[in-house]
Amino acid sequence: MRDSSPPAPPAAAAPETRGLPATPDAPAATPPPPPPVLELQAFRELRLVAEYEYHPRAWVDEQMRDIYGRHRMHIGGALAKKGVRGCQKRLEWSGDVYWNPGVVDPDLDWSGATQVSCFPWMNGGWGFFARFYTGQDYYNVGFLDDVSRLHVGLTFNQADFFKFRRRPRPQ
Repeated sequence: MRDSSPPAPPAAAAPETRGLPATPDAPAATPPPPPPVLELQAFRELRLVAEYEYHPRAWVDEQMRDIYGRHRMHIGGALAKKGVRGCQKRLEWSGDVYWNPGVVDPDLDWSGATQVSCFPWMNGGWGFFARFYTGQDYYNVGFLDDVSRLHVGLTFNQADFFKFRRRPRPQ
C-alpha cells in the first residue's frame, strides 16, 4: 500500500522573515517606526444645554415658599472658534435663557445672559470675558429685584490652565 500524505518539511528549513528567507549573515530586521501621535483639535465647537429644576415645597423655607419659584428651566448654547484674529486660542459666545415662574413679580419670570470670552494666547488658559445678565437676581438675598449687570474680567479655561510653554534655553 502506498502512503498518500504530503511529505514533511525538511527539519533544517530556514524561518521566514517578512516573506524572505533569512540567511545566517543577514542583519536582524529592525521594527517599523511607531505611527505618528495624532493631536486632534477642534477648530469649531457647539454646545447646547437644557436643565430643569424642581424645588419641593418642603425643601423651601416657610418664609420664602410664596415668593420663591418652585420650577426653574434653563436653555442655553455656546459657539466657539479657534484661530480668530486677536483670540488665537479660542473665541466663544454663549447665551442662556432662564424661566422661573411663581415669583412675586410676574415680570421676573424670564431672565437671560450672554457672554463673550477671548483666549488670545496659545500657551495657557487665561483670557478675557464680558457678560451681560438681565432678569431676576436669583442667587442673592435681593432675588425679588430685576437687575441688569455687565461683568468684565479675566477668565481661564480649566483644561488649559496649567499648560504653559517653556522658553528654550540659550545654548
